[in-house]
Amino acid sequence: MLGLISTAMFLVTTPMQFYALRFLLGVFEAGFFPGVVLYLTYWFPTARRARVNGLFMTSFALAGVIGGPLAGLIMTGMADVGGLAGWQWLFIVEGVPSVLAGLLVLRYLPERPADVRWLSAAQRALVSAEVAADAAAPGKASSLRDAFCNPHVWLCAAIYFCLVSGNATIAFWVPTLIRDLGVQRSLDIGLLAALPFAVGTVAMVLNGIHSDRSGERRLHCAGAAALAAVGLAACAASMGHGVAAMLALALAAVGILAAFPVFWSLPTLFLTGTAAAGGIAVINSVGNLAGFAAPYLIGWVKDRTGALAGGLYGVAGLELLAALLVVVFIRKTRHG
Repeated sequence: MLGLISTAMFLVTTPMQFYALRFLLGVFEAGFFPGVVLYLTYWFPTARRARVNGLFMTSFALAGVIGGPLAGLIMTGMADVGGLAGWQWLFIVEGVPSVLAGLLVLRYLPERPADVRWLSAAQRALVSAEVAADAAAPGKASSLRDAFCNPHVWLCAAIYFCLVSGNATIAFWVPTLIRDLGVQRSLDIGLLAALPFAVGTVAMVLNGIHSDRSGERRLHCAGAAALAAVGLAACAASMGHGVAAMLALALAAVGILAAFPVFWSLPTLFLTGTAAAGGIAVINSVGNLAGFAAPYLIGWVKDRTGALAGGLYGVAGLELLAALLVVVFIRKTRHG
């Protein structure tokens, strides 16, 4: 459905149509990410999830690396082809592969380790036993009611809201930031917009691996969020200075993206089973409200001040708040 709705965006001709399709896109997108995070808990125990989350989330970062230049290329090279504008072709070309990917998942993705053929019987039993032992660890909420009543779920939702604010800012406003630095061609903007995501992808994987190896979660997540705050604030302070602003933006992307894989290993420290499914969905749903709130905040500030700097400082504050919440309220837990 995500692919179909995204593709249908090329038909939009009125603001109401845009709002309706964008709302539906959010509705169907809401279940995708928590579903994947939950799916990974069926295959990997807690001690290995940060690196696995990082590898999965490289898809988001790589989408920024590839999507930026690709969007610029499509909008520049396919404008007026078949009587459609470049932005219309953008939704068609990038929406259809999502539809095909969904069909492939239904056909080929196994549900659990016990269902695969590329592991031996002994390997399937070993993986299943390890995951089951991790899920049965004492102190974890297991029912949906426990998840909704668990204060850590709502704390994680607040932390995730702050983290997503930075990610939404980078994703939504990077082209505008680059254009404000004097770059005009769509293709050049797309290529430059890919750089922060490329650097952030590497940081995402490395931070997840190091977190798993050390068994430490809190500081890996909080440190990355604090780094994002520094990068966003530095970007705001250096607006008008091209190289400095881009370096600050890359620093912000490193912090933002590196925080995500470690963050998503936190909820499974105290949730399992049905509670994990419901809790992850709540955290993702509340947190993703920042995908609207943060770009809107920056746009509102820009309309009133004529500059993006004030909004960037505000989002930097949210990233710093995320770091403080993790350090102060998330319990110290190590996994070997």
